[in-house]
Amino acid sequence: MKLREYKQMAHARKWMKKNMPILTTWHAYVGYELDLFTTFKKPISLQTAADQRNLSQDLLARWVDVGLAVGHLKEKQQLIQVKNYNKMPVKKTKTNMSGILLKEMMELHIPTLLSYPELMRQKSKQEFNADKHGEIVAETSSLLEGLALKKLYKVVKKRNSQSVLDIGCGHGGYLSKLAEKFPELSLTGIDINETVIEEAKHRNANQNIRFMNENVMSMPQTEERFDIVMMNNVFHYIAPSQRQKLFEKAAQLLSPNGQLFIVTPIKNPKHGKPFSSAFNSFFTAFENLYPLPSAKEIHQFSKTAHTKPVNSTSIVREGGWYVFILENKRKEVAMLKPITTQTRVPVK
Repeated sequence: MKLREYKQMAHARKWMKKNMPILTTWHAYVGYELDLFTTFKKPISLQTAADQRNLSQDLLARWVDVGLAVGHLKEKQQLIQVKNYNKMPVKKTKTNMSGILLKEMMELHIPTLLSYPELMRQKSKQEFNADKHGEIVAETSSLLEGLALKKLYKVVKKRNSQSVLDIGCGHGGYLSKLAEKFPELSLTGIDINETVIEEAKHRNANQNIRFMNENVMSMPQTEERFDIVMMNNVFHYIAPSQRQKLFEKAAQLLSPNGQLFIVTPIKNPKHGKPFSSAFNSFFTAFENLYPLPSAKEIHQFSKTAHTKPVNSTSIVREGGWYVFILENKRKEVAMLKPITTQTRVPVK
């Protein structure tokens, strides 16, 4: 073999090593989706597992082979068992959060990124199906709650807040936690996705939270004011040309000295640039999704909307997620009629 061929083979082997983590991710995803880690929680034979779960034995055997190779499974006397069950993504457990992230990445992000060659050749983009993917996106968004809630609690307590509006509330995770922590708060959630709103109502049926299928961009100005207006993971749904309007709409809903509480990934963050750039690549592949804003852009929007930056903190360094807290500079706001089902405007 010639020297040039040896070098090419060495480069190919390096790429193989770089791609090995995808096997671990794929194995964890399949295990989560089929709840196989629960099946193999205790030692069990391959045939028994396949029979119990009514699964293809030969394909299950290949999944087991990969699991043994990457260290997720162990084998003793032809019985298979999960090596460390508590660290595996398992449905309906605390490690369910990892599974939700895996599911979104493998079913939504990876297929979209793999479509790049064809999209680039065709000079076209896909259409993001909110009805199809809205549920899983809402689930992954809720994972940030635990990281951002402590900061939100501090804002509520420090400012003695009485009312909160969540724009793009998803399943209402933030509002649900606020209702538990501060039962006296007046809480309202709006979301443009009707299916997501119905699920939010179902999940929070026993709590005093208003949920409405609304588009904040088309809501009339005659609305009540809120001490805190939240916007969490919404900017990639808003065209860059419309983001200033979104900020102004949100700021108009603030009480005097009220605060915007924003959770979002940003482009070109100090930390987490690889994942941030991957997010942008994913969003840009769709006609109806848009690139992430930068911290500089958020501060510029804030200035034009008559709010001032109070704090910005990284909450997920690996992904470039930040919390921005912006305060209303307007000191006087007329008290207007509250949001009711009669004042709703159809989503455009």
